[in-house]
Amino acid sequence: MSGDIVVSIVGGGGGIVVSTDNTSGDIIIAPENLGGDIIIATENGGPITVDINYTGPQGPQGPVGPPAPLSWEYYASNWSAPPAQVGTTAQGVIYSHILGSITRYRFIPTAYSAAQDAFYSDLALTALIVARG
Repeated sequence: MSGDIVVSIVGGGGGIVVSTDNTSGDIIIAPENLGGDIIIATENGGPITVDINYTGPQGPQGPVGPPAPLSWEYYASNWSAPPAQVGTTAQGVIYSHILGSITRYRFIPTAYSAAQDAFYSDLALTALIVARG
């Protein structure tokens, strides 16, 4: 196997194998779970270590991160049933916003302030989801 090069990921849960036979000049790369260090073992000496941070395709072709949080504008303009007033406080009015099977609560202050116009996941208004301002 003279001339073969094998590259593998250490601690990355998989590897990349790169090989050539020095006759055809073809190089074959088989990626698997990219990330971590690449160690290249040479035929005549010690390994060469290369740090790699791989960002591959997202979506159906690769891993995805957590979804971006939805905006105040999204919650304010999307619902399955029209918002309904469910309570009042000395500071403002509370509306239920149902989207799909989830109920969220919007607080609109009487003395309007965008920083206080907000959506909560509970009627007690303790679990803030997003504020307008």
